[in-house]
Amino acid sequence: MSHYEHIAPDVIGFFAGKGIAVQIEPHGSRGLDIEGTGPSGRMVGEIKHATELARDLKSTFWSAWNSPAQSFGGKAKGYVLSVDLPPDAGQQEGELRGWLAVVFGQLRTWARKADLSEGWLVYEDADQFEPSLRQTLAYLAHHGLAKSGTMERVGNMGFVRVTFGV
Repeated sequence: MSHYEHIAPDVIGFFAGKGIAVQIEPHGSRGLDIEGTGPSGRMVGEIKHATELARDLKSTFWSAWNSPAQSFGGKAKGYVLSVDLPPDAGQQEGELRGWLAVVFGQLRTWARKADLSEGWLVYEDADQFEPSLRQTLAYLAHHGLAKSGTMERVGNMGFVRVTFGV
């Protein structure tokens, strides 16, 4: 949990308020970030703290998710994210491409590995990063690839449940 110690109380408290007991990095730093059980059963999620967002929302994260040679954080070698997205996905502005890699690449992968159709995205510095996340979620919804629940907050931490394959 060392990557997320500074936000762990807010994350655990948010989900506890929904009746979901969560663990952060239950399988270490190379596995999914959140796993829990609540009234609706099992849940998984991805956390992005501010430093990760500043890095991952740049085009390098999009590029990594579209490189068949790369294997990391849920991405299998040989997989290319853009194959599962509309042809114009690669032409979206940098932060939107970064969020596509986070949401439709990383979060969707963890949900699929858990045999779930949804996952939670938790993100720090919501004031700064939420506008481009909203655009990305609208893009995915427009193309029938995902829909999101209400964006919720604890301080400047954002939380949103994303359902895939809608």
